[in-house]
Amino acid sequence: MTKTEIRKTGLFQRNNLGKHEITAWSQEICDKIVNSQDYQYAKIIHIYKSFGSEVDTNQLIKKAFDDGKIVIVPKIEKDQNLSHWQIFPNSTFTQYKYGVKNPESNYITFDIRTLEISDLIVIPIVAFDSFNNRIGYGKGFYDQFLARVDCKKIGIAFNCQLVEDCLPDSWDITLDQIVQNQKP
Repeated sequence: MTKTEIRKTGLFQRNNLGKHEITAWSQEICDKIVNSQDYQYAKIIHIYKSFGSEVDTNQLIKKAFDDGKIVIVPKIEKDQNLSHWQIFPNSTFTQYKYGVKNPESNYITFDIRTLEISDLIVIPIVAFDSFNNRIGYGKGFYDQFLARVDCKKIGIAFNCQLVEDCLPDSWDITLDQIVQNQKP
């Protein structure tokens, strides 16, 4: 299989999940993260704002605010670069290209060079393998970003997105961990 075929398979598997499965398994995945030492030690959580059939990150974002963490989200800019923004409980979002939710109000710019080794990045996944390689949506946003930071990199996905091999290229960043739901 090519990366394009793997991406299509991962999206097909994820998009065929029912709403109940997405909700229950997202909660399970988020609970695993919240109960991890990585989360406990992190002062800053960099996390995507979920959409569609992705692992729902809304509860994890809310919990991070409740726990006094600084919450950072990526934003796709018009020039197709990824910027990073600190959000607050009253921040609002608007849908942008590819279905991505960008912060719209009540946010401030964030310099990713201030991320420390104990901070945590939570990353979306289209497909993954047992070696902690991931395939995203194919634009390279996260690989470029992850290459510039030195902190814990955790991907989150449903177990149906597991493939035999993601065929990583030299520029693909291997994650520290992938958190998934238990097999039903």
